[in-house]
Amino acid sequence: MVKFTLKESQLIYQGKIVTLTKDLLILPDSQEIMREKIFHAPAVAVVPFFEKDKILLIRQYRYPIDKDIWEIPAGILEDGEEILSCAFRELEEETGFKAAKIEELTRFYPTPGISDEEIYVFKATELERTVQNLDADEHIKEVKIFTLTEIREMIEDKKIIDSKTLIGLLLILNGET
Repeated sequence: MVKFTLKESQLIYQGKIVTLTKDLLILPDSQEIMREKIFHAPAVAVVPFFEKDKILLIRQYRYPIDKDIWEIPAGILEDGEEILSCAFRELEEETGFKAAKIEELTRFYPTPGISDEEIYVFKATELERTVQNLDADEHIKEVKIFTLTEIREMIEDKKIIDSKTLIGLLLILNGET
């Protein structure tokens, strides 16, 4: 494995969700390069799976892309929180459903060229209606159950465009769960 050596790091920005540094790196051939790096807390995403062929999605506005999009519930780990606990919490907060069972499907780095963010994708089953309890800054416009056929069509029609959602749903649709 080729590793870069960090020569110096400059803090550019530290916010609530991300920290940005500008790093001077030394390559194995002694060449120096500059890279920006975004440090991001781990996140979870949950595919709420009903019966044999129904999945719940949420529709919410995403400011960075200025669009309402369909997604699976997701969120960032709180300080000291376990990953599995976060999955249970986010599912119930965003959808008003709790799961008796949650199992990990995969984990991935959405943008490893610039960020260390890692997203854990789970499948939730044995769902029971509770109460939606959104965070103050969450504005979920709709919670809706779709069939697998509808999900497949939404992906083909590019109505589902979020990477964590696509990964979770495609694992379900391809029978890899």
